[in-house]
Amino acid sequence: MKRVATMEDYMRQTANALIDQFIDDGECEFMQSMAIPMPVMMIAEQLGADKSEWKTFKRWTDAFEDRIAGTMGKERELECAQLVVDFQHYMFEKLEARKTNPQDDLLTDLVQARIDGEQPLTDAELLSICQQLMVAGNETTTNTMAGGLLLLIQNAAEQAKARDNRKLIPNMVEEILRLESATSGMWRVVLDDTELEGVQIPKGSMLHLRYAAGSRDPEEFENPSAFIADRKTANKQMAFGQGIHVCVGQMLSRKELAVAYDILFDRMENIKLAEGKNCLTHMPNMMLRGLKSLHITFDKKA
Repeated sequence: MKRVATMEDYMRQTANALIDQFIDDGECEFMQSMAIPMPVMMIAEQLGADKSEWKTFKRWTDAFEDRIAGTMGKERELECAQLVVDFQHYMFEKLEARKTNPQDDLLTDLVQARIDGEQPLTDAELLSICQQLMVAGNETTTNTMAGGLLLLIQNAAEQAKARDNRKLIPNMVEEILRLESATSGMWRVVLDDTELEGVQIPKGSMLHLRYAAGSRDPEEFENPSAFIADRKTANKQMAFGQGIHVCVGQMLSRKELAVAYDILFDRMENIKLAEGKNCLTHMPNMMLRGLKSLHITFDKKA
């Protein structure tokens, strides 16, 4: 949380710089113009790279994502394997450099991390964590940012609430996370024989827990399919998981989303879907949920 708080000014500069590139056009494809580059730039810098390398980081992220999507062919599988190796070599050099030359970044925090009685993280553990941070630190935020903007477009009255009262934005972000749940589910291993709703589940079974369903539980959320920016129970959403495996990047994602919507409200009004350009379909993936594209039109605020 402390590190994320120090990043807000940089987030705002990055968001404004991206918007500067398309604001005069009155339209854009939002995924490529802002939702993808902003989160990738943020996590790339924290992993020791320059934000100008964001496209390389995006290719690596896509490779890791495709490996868990369960939909790729043999040729793409081999391509992804090579990209994973490229990432590992790149990050290993960065990690080795941080051991002797620490910097003010997340990578240094990981390399220098010490807990009494525990050995430092091994190189394999560090690479694994960097991989998780890279994917979880940008892909899910990208998808939530675009899916949230679609919700705001489709619910003009709720958007107006947040525009008129910016203090409502953090709660609005929780509601967007609840409905979008960019990580819609995760695999978990059953530790003991159990029974759920009359179904026997043996120890060792692999389950796919659907966070997206939990965040629409009608016993927890009144009118669960509705987008309500000031919903009082929005923070009960399960988009980041629960328990000891809760998403380590949740504070970074929340801050990026809040900053992005605040600046979009500052610089645009009358945001609409571009006519004839949107299919509003999602990428095929068993675990992640994200729009393929989002074409919008808007008026530049004076």
